[in-house]
Amino acid sequence: MNEIVETHNPDKDREEKIRKLKELYKKITPDSPDPKAVDELRRFIQENADLFWEKYSLSNDVILSLLKHPETDNKFKLTVLETLKEIKRQLNYENSTIIEKMVIDSILVSWVRYEFLELIYSSSFDKASITTQDRKHFDQLVTTAQMRMLRAQEALARLRKTGVNLKIRIANKVETQNVQQNINFP
Repeated sequence: MNEIVETHNPDKDREEKIRKLKELYKKITPDSPDPKAVDELRRFIQENADLFWEKYSLSNDVILSLLKHPETDNKFKLTVLETLKEIKRQLNYENSTIIEKMVIDSILVSWVRYEFLELIYSSSFDKASITTQDRKHFDQLVTTAQMRMLRAQEALARLRKTGVNLKIRIANKVETQNVQQNINFP
């Protein structure tokens, strides 16, 4: 009567896929890539686009590099990371198309840059060595970051409002993505 029941572990599957992705990357050398390895990597990415996007998104690298800056303390880092999770949840990142994820990533990066600049700008008032010209420069940077963030938010709103199929050409392949969704927030 003792039966062994195997359960499906999604985290283990995910870790295995990440390991395989790293192995495929190692097989491809920039000087003379093996065509079979390139095709295998291309198929793997197509089958696991969300994993690839999450793991190798440039926006993640940008955000992490900003959070490693000496001006940021642990409280700021923790606050930013938790807020990013909430923004992603509210924007329905997990259920978004790749094109929407690109725009959402732009929103996230611009928001982190804005917060970072605000932190530096606010702390500069305590320093006597900061000139009026430096403060004007910081003010311009903060204003530019605000405008960039607003443009990204408007782009996402327009993208979701249009509800049309977008044709995207990547590496001479055309893919159609439907960006119209019914978004149900919890």
